[in-house]
Amino acid sequence: MSHQHGNLGPSRGPFQNDGSVPQPGIEAARGVQRLFLPFVAILWLGLLLGVSFLATPVKFEAVSLALPVALDVGRVTFALLAKVEWLFTATIVVAILLSPPPRLLRWSCFGALTLVLLVQALWLLPALDARVAAILAGGAVAPTNHHLLYVVAELAKALALLTLSGEALWSLSGRNAGCGRSAPASVASLPSDPAALRFQGN
Repeated sequence: MSHQHGNLGPSRGPFQNDGSVPQPGIEAARGVQRLFLPFVAILWLGLLLGVSFLATPVKFEAVSLALPVALDVGRVTFALLAKVEWLFTATIVVAILLSPPPRLLRWSCFGALTLVLLVQALWLLPALDARVAAILAGGAVAPTNHHLLYVVAELAKALALLTLSGEALWSLSGRNAGCGRSAPASVASLPSDPAALRFQGN
């Protein structure tokens, strides 16, 4: 005696592209978006540490390098660094917009970075350039706190970038852990009985 099962709907495999099972291409694109922000922030942080806290102090330790020459090299270096940092700032905006929410801390770090860059561009760098120009011209300059303030500004940028990259990586690791704990609903709800699978396919 044969038993005919009713047609319960169109045949659809569990891994068919029905929107319930994540597609590898889409997930890869989302992964790149999530990694873009920490990548840019860490890259900027590495550049900042290398130029401001390594190359610049070591330069003044060279005995054969005269002070006016070292100051002139530093002036050119930091002028170029400032331009590169503004490019990083624009890239950070795109990276934050592509990153998953919440974004409040990320925008706060971005605001701090932008504020420090504006202070450096509008006040600190012009003041330091004027001092270097006076020294190169052989004039006497009075002691000021501009160099100390510039170091403080660089430390503030480093802290903001460290916070930004750390928060982005922490959010990414938490999201990945959550995805690993829960299986997709369409896969988790599949029956384990092969006969039941054949019944659903009819």
